Amino acid sequence: MNVEKKLKMNNKNIKIYTLGNCGYCKTVKAFLNTNNIEFEECPTVEYKNDWNEIGYLTGMSTTPTIVIEDKILIPGRDFRSPDHLLNIIMDNTVNNIDDSKLILERLKTLTYNIYSAFGRIDTILKQIENNTKQNEE
Repeated sequence: MNVEKKLKMNNKNIKIYTLGNCGYCKTVKAFLNTNNIEFEECPTVEYKNDWNEIGYLTGMSTTPTIVIEDKILIPGRDFRSPDHLLNIIMDNTVNNIDDSKLILERLKTLTYNIYSAFGRIDTILKQIENNTKQNEE
């Protein structure tokens, strides 16, 4: 598709960090191209410093990671599907989210996930303890 026909959302810089063998990266890129969204592809092997900074900031190294201006969008965490990503881009909701609200919500999610993980660990430890007692008898 002709670059002049593509949309560059309010002159916002959209970058997609990808891996060469990532099928989901190819799917997202094709979907955005089909919907006339202009973006810069940044293969992680060529943009190592940027990619390392993203990993350091987010604690995640999942591709395709989308960066719109200074907002980082990670699949599964920030968008559920290419359609959802497109809605975020088209609605420009990325820039309307207050950072303090975003941090609070992420902390709530993190707290919930930690609580759930410790609950599962506790269950597993009790099972191991019971199995050990049974084997000793």
